[in-house]
Amino acid sequence: MLSFDGSVGDGMGGGKVLATDTRTSHVETVAFQFLPLQTSDYPLALEMKRQTYQDNGGATPPDIIVRNGIRYSFDDYFSSLFHFYQCRDAASVALLWQSPDHARQAIGMVAINVETGHINNLYLRDNNRGLGLGRMMEAYACTLLRRHGHTVATLGTAIGSSAIGFYEHLGWRIVGPHPHKPDELWALEKDL
Repeated sequence: MLSFDGSVGDGMGGGKVLATDTRTSHVETVAFQFLPLQTSDYPLALEMKRQTYQDNGGATPPDIIVRNGIRYSFDDYFSSLFHFYQCRDAASVALLWQSPDHARQAIGMVAINVETGHINNLYLRDNNRGLGLGRMMEAYACTLLRRHGHTVATLGTAIGSSAIGFYEHLGWRIVGPHPHKPDELWALEKDL
């Protein structure tokens, strides 16, 4: 069960979710807020990005990432990517913060490129799954893209990832291998 009290604005908004934990049947009101990623948040964002590898089959994040023939350390590559998103008006990385009933903590992140209509790095920490918050993050990203004139949103997810069922349940469809990483990712689309 999920009910939402608040609005998803085209800025970094927030609200409250009345959520039932499907594992324990515990009902609680979870206040949350989307806040733009700040440079001081990079360690948190990098930790969450590393965890996405663990969640997709227990893989260890690579020490070295090669893009366009250039070798980067994991931290350098994703820090530069976060910085790229942070410096562009057309893109934003938002951390989902939980408060005030709980100690303020980052519980998820999503990168949204309103220029291309692409959602990247939609991630929610394990212990906050099953509460409807991932659905709220996806709805927030799609609403933002729709308000910027997009009629279709895109994203990529790891082949074999448990997230595929989550996305399909929300109306996403696999359209084929991801054009940039066809051996690793599926490309997904959703009509907005």
